[in-house]
Amino acid sequence: MAFATTRAPTPDEIISERGFLANFWRHVFTEAKERNASDIHLESLKSGLQVRLRCQGVLIEPFERITNHSDGVQIVDKLKEFSGLDLTNKSVLQDTSFSLDLTNSTYRVSLSPGFQHGECVVLRVISNDDLPRLENLHLDKNAMRDVLWALGQK
Repeated sequence: MAFATTRAPTPDEIISERGFLANFWRHVFTEAKERNASDIHLESLKSGLQVRLRCQGVLIEPFERITNHSDGVQIVDKLKEFSGLDLTNKSVLQDTSFSLDLTNSTYRVSLSPGFQHGECVVLRVISNDDLPRLENLHLDKNAMRDVLWALGQK
């Protein structure tokens, strides 16, 4: 008897869906990319959720505060869903990473229980556009061979 297996949707597939949560995250990720943000911060509040971007070392608030606590919980839960974190556990630190083709970036996610309300999240934005290419490091032939060997590529 063969069992059908279904693969989990990718983060790009989830945020390409219709609806408030997918639209929200799509907007946050594209805004962070446009502003060249290094981090995305989500702070759970008694009355909702505050989303900030760290741009050139300064936290800015380009988004309206989410004033409904239930919407804030759903936003964090959607992030946990597409980044593969445990949806049921809200009392421990959780860390992971995921990539989005939409922004050509990788995000390192750190989620922690909030001080008073809900959970707090920091997403570190790592733009794949900024990563140096091995061939652009101007290594001599022997050094390149050694690096490729160390990386397990040859």
